[in-house]
Amino acid sequence: MSIFGKMRDRFTPEWKRPIDHEKYLCELFRRTPEVLRATFSNPNLVAQTDRSPGYPRTEYLGEHGFHAFIWTQNMEVAAYPKFFNIVRGDGEDLDFLHFQRGEFTSFIARDIEFLARNVYLLTNDSELLDRLSTEQFSPNPPWIMYPDLGPFTSYNQGEPEYWDRFVWTPFWQSLTPEQRERYIDNRAEAALAYMSAEEWDDWVYATRGDTERKDKE
Repeated sequence: MSIFGKMRDRFTPEWKRPIDHEKYLCELFRRTPEVLRATFSNPNLVAQTDRSPGYPRTEYLGEHGFHAFIWTQNMEVAAYPKFFNIVRGDGEDLDFLHFQRGEFTSFIARDIEFLARNVYLLTNDSELLDRLSTEQFSPNPPWIMYPDLGPFTSYNQGEPEYWDRFVWTPFWQSLTPEQRERYIDNRAEAALAYMSAEEWDDWVYATRGDTERKDKE
């Protein structure tokens, strides 16, 4: 079931609700509790990482009996192959979506939502997390997700509200002003292939103009 499908109310994302971590990880990564606990039993393999806190969402699961991090992000479908190849790296493919690099182990899970990939990584490889933190994997931007709603709409109900609050806004707020400008510049050519310069200017203006409000929330 998708993140949106699991919503129990309008404003609380599923990762903030109490969960049975063992059951959740087993269902998500399709491994038995015995396999996951044996794989992530050694706390000495887990080191601190250099990544910035908050985004992508990363949680250390040691207090739940798994000495590993779970890393979660919604990303554009076209970005998933790059993510996959970074995780696979030069390590060993143990089985489907299960990789080993020396003493370190990583599992991938993924599904489709919001025209993009929900990607989940369970790993005790802190260097891998640091490598991923240097990439700017992005969810689909507003002009891809909701072109029919236009650049100046308010996402205040249903799926668009959830996407705005818990998918797009966390990504956008994680960027520095310089990264935001670079993001927009990098998307301009593709956008201008199917919309006018005036329409693109409206999307850019709306995205930039919404930044200050969201930063204060």
